[in-house]
Amino acid sequence: MTPTSASSHTPRPGRRGQATLLGQDDIEEAATALEPGSSAGILVHENLWAVPFVTALRRGGAGMVVSGRIPLPAVLDALDAAEVAR
Repeated sequence: MTPTSASSHTPRPGRRGQATLLGQDDIEEAATALEPGSSAGILVHENLWAVPFVTALRRGGAGMVVSGRIPLPAVLDALDAAEVAR
């Protein structure tokens, strides 16, 4: 699956009022990364809290510069470091 930012993503047709963000081609691409006999899960989540924030930014003329995520090990390391600092 090729990373895309929210501003460059072209929604796929979905049910009325919805967009399908994960298609069969995405699943097939993910499958090519698997070793024979192995399995995987695909997780898609949305940050509904961010919708009003992003909407306000866009109304003010702002645009997406970069989109990403913080890897779980980095989050856990930061939490551990904060706990040690207490």
